Amino acid sequence: MLDEKTLKKLLLNFHGPGGRYAYFPFRHDWSITFDGSNPRDSWSTLFSENMRLPDGQSTSSPLTIDLYLHLPFCEQLCTFCGCNIAVTKDHQVERPYIETILRELDYYRERLGPLTVNSIYFGGGTPNFLSPENLQFLLQGIFSKIATSETFFGTIEIDPRHLNPEFVAVLAQYKIKRFILGVQDLDPQTMANVNRPQNLSVLEKSIETIARIENYFLSADLIYGLPLQTQDRVMHTITELSRLPLHAVSLYPLAQAFWQKQHQVAFGQFSTYSPETMVQLFLRGDSVLKEHDFQSVGFGHYFRTAHADSKIILEGRGARNVSGLSPRLTPYLLGLGVGAISTFPNLYWQNQRVLEQYKRQIGGTDGHPERAHLRTDVQRFFGTFFEKLICQKVASNALIDEAESKYTLPEKNLHLELLAQLHVHQILTPTEDGIQVSELGTYFMKSICQAFDPYFLGRK
Repeated sequence: MLDEKTLKKLLLNFHGPGGRYAYFPFRHDWSITFDGSNPRDSWSTLFSENMRLPDGQSTSSPLTIDLYLHLPFCEQLCTFCGCNIAVTKDHQVERPYIETILRELDYYRERLGPLTVNSIYFGGGTPNFLSPENLQFLLQGIFSKIATSETFFGTIEIDPRHLNPEFVAVLAQYKIKRFILGVQDLDPQTMANVNRPQNLSVLEKSIETIARIENYFLSADLIYGLPLQTQDRVMHTITELSRLPLHAVSLYPLAQAFWQKQHQVAFGQFSTYSPETMVQLFLRGDSVLKEHDFQSVGFGHYFRTAHADSKIILEGRGARNVSGLSPRLTPYLLGLGVGAISTFPNLYWQNQRVLEQYKRQIGGTDGHPERAHLRTDVQRFFGTFFEKLICQKVASNALIDEAESKYTLPEKNLHLELLAQLHVHQILTPTEDGIQVSELGTYFMKSICQAFDPYFLGRK
């Protein structure tokens, strides 16, 4: 591995905008909106013609899917957050929203036939905004209609400030035992500045609650680049977290979005850091994580080997979709809720992103998502290519040859140029049968994917 000074220089040389390749193509390349005279009919026809059941499988046989549920409600606004949220302290909103989600599920059950759930993921918002009673109502409403696979698992994002034992007990009843704690930082001044006051004792109490159930998986999300953050504060946060029974940590850069700026400055100081400072904050966090036995797999994800799920991912046997890295996933991700994204082999779509419009999508006259995309054979190929590259860290010569056969001449020339740079810096290394991402290469997964991405190559 390189020394820190050289690594910092290399990270800055490869620095640039780009996606995380959780699905392909990205939303800005989606081609279908529903603004014609009969959008509801257009969507119904599009879905029925392109839901692409496995070859030879009739609608009478269960289709195995993964479920994503978006629960947007939060009691307060965290100014670093760019997620689709609805800020309210009125918990009367819970039951009507859950009923809308269950109606949406019924819509797809009618069209897909019997379903089996491989996994379920709750994102937000704050999923634990729900009361234990309404969580029970939601889960009973889903699993009374859909069977689970023998290897079913469930994951939920948690605000550790609002977790109670009754809520965790309901989750455990339905085998939802993977918890992602939204920590971000443990420095009180840093977190108060972004309108999310919290402290270590609250986090420890939440972890104690989770640790009472058997075979739990515990991860924490951190953000670097928050205003007032320093290298010492990042080191302190990760050092404190590392002594807790965490199996994974995700270290994300602060995302900047134009719609966030107004409320960011309203709550506190919100100046952004230079690329040089961002890289230095990341490297400090990365070094502390590795000192405490976390191994990087790229895109800011780190795992310890203490849990079977971590081992699967570290050994390159995991899978990836919009919800992140998991031990096993299907090709069918059905997203329910406001703004939720669904990814089927042939068809991608995103629900309406405004809550009232989503309600009309499900129960009213609109009856269609906000946008969709019918994937081409080339897009399906590269989607599979990127997942294999990200999860397994390898690509065979046959797979590379097939990718290169799909480029235009200018795209292929740029691809070869970028590939050469990655080899020169030993980010990629040759194998007998193709290429392998080196240990150094895990820092550069976005750049590696871009070197093969026909959209990126075409635009450059």
